[in-house]
Amino acid sequence: MLDESWWKKAARKQLRKGRGWAWATLAPLAIKEGASSEALEDSQRQDAAGEAWAQEWQAVDDAGNTVDMTGPEQARKRQYAEILATACGIGELADISGEIPYFVTVTCPERMHPTTTHGGPRRINPDYDGTSTEEALSWLRGGWAKARAAMGRAGIGKHWVRALEPHEDGTPHFHIIAWIDPKRERELEDIIRRYFEAGQGTGSARQKHGIQIKKVENGTQGAIAYLAMYIGKGTSGIAGEERTAERYRAWRRTYGARAFAFSHRKATLWRMLRKVRAEQGDAAYLAQEAAKAGEFALFWAEADAAGLALWKETETGEDIGGGYRVERQRVRGVVDKAGQVYLAKRYRLEPKPKPEDLTNANDSHLRVQLLSKNQGADSRTREHVQELKKGVIPAPAKKLREVLHHTASPRPPFLEKIRQQKSRKQRRGGERARALRERLRELEEARGQEAAHALGWMLWLEIYIWNLDPSF
Repeated sequence: MLDESWWKKAARKQLRKGRGWAWATLAPLAIKEGASSEALEDSQRQDAAGEAWAQEWQAVDDAGNTVDMTGPEQARKRQYAEILATACGIGELADISGEIPYFVTVTCPERMHPTTTHGGPRRINPDYDGTSTEEALSWLRGGWAKARAAMGRAGIGKHWVRALEPHEDGTPHFHIIAWIDPKRERELEDIIRRYFEAGQGTGSARQKHGIQIKKVENGTQGAIAYLAMYIGKGTSGIAGEERTAERYRAWRRTYGARAFAFSHRKATLWRMLRKVRAEQGDAAYLAQEAAKAGEFALFWAEADAAGLALWKETETGEDIGGGYRVERQRVRGVVDKAGQVYLAKRYRLEPKPKPEDLTNANDSHLRVQLLSKNQGADSRTREHVQELKKGVIPAPAKKLREVLHHTASPRPPFLEKIRQQKSRKQRRGGERARALRERLRELEEARGQEAAHALGWMLWLEIYIWNLDPSF
């Protein structure tokens, strides 16, 4: 409760949701593929910040070996492979049980959609009751939780994969692949309709467009083909739909929505097994080999047979005031049912060395590598590379600038720091104000002067907050 960064992060989350609600309420036709232009720009800034962070930091183990950090783009590619392997494994487990896949689509009732396309082009929905995207997400999650519980009591639908996507106006919907006994298809449909307000009446009263259930052609192979498309759009994007994937990602970040869920997962155990060292004959060896090979079904069976679980250590954090310290549990490895612990290698975060920080002759080869990585190096950088190859070590520019600044500045250091912070705050605050004014003009064009004035107070409040604290 005393951590300032925690409060800023929580405030940013609520602010994003508030902006999303404002766009859906005042300018729903301006939302494309679920995300507004503002949400897309915010998501792109987060990606850029993540890539910059990955370039500046590295992981170092106790032996001094370094590992480059993974940027957002590379992480999404790994996520795609991991999720697809999980889905294939669940399909294999279902095939062993003799079940076949059914494709289920669940959409929110029409009253929750800001826009509609029924009977013509996309337009404002006159029946919209003001339900926010966050409330629609809660409605879908609650209905699916109840449906899963009912399916569990009935003994059907033990294997499933769920994908979450937005409609054009940002209203969420579910795509579900559920493997069941074909003789119980009607029972599955009744459970789904019962908990998603689609069970009353017949014909159009059963919400023809709200619930769709159909048998997947070509069995599990066809189901995986369906899932590969949704997984691609939800992670790294597939050929020709990178822009759609980017907007879906922006929408999920706005509301903190989870793109995929599985009946069988153990994601942390799967990843940790790929990091620990298990020798042949150990209880964890076969599960580890399956995880490294991407065979999820085999991993699930072997991990269950060996009784594998996560090994955690309790760490005491820093004093947060009043003599109180926060205790955290961190995953450090894997433990089997016999009590044998398999520890993963420990790493610590360190900033990557910069070329100007390397001043010793022994570091010249590393300096050459760092400078050579810059593909857009200017002539001065190339000259430095040539000098280093000849054994000439140039003066550390960074240290030289610090010396010159110290001797030329008559004002005390703390006054100089205040002046720099004030200048930076004014510059960033001005840029933020211009961006908000542009957004206000977009809203005026989308819904007219009256709707834009209704949102104006929130926009100018943002300008005021950013002028007080640009880091917010």
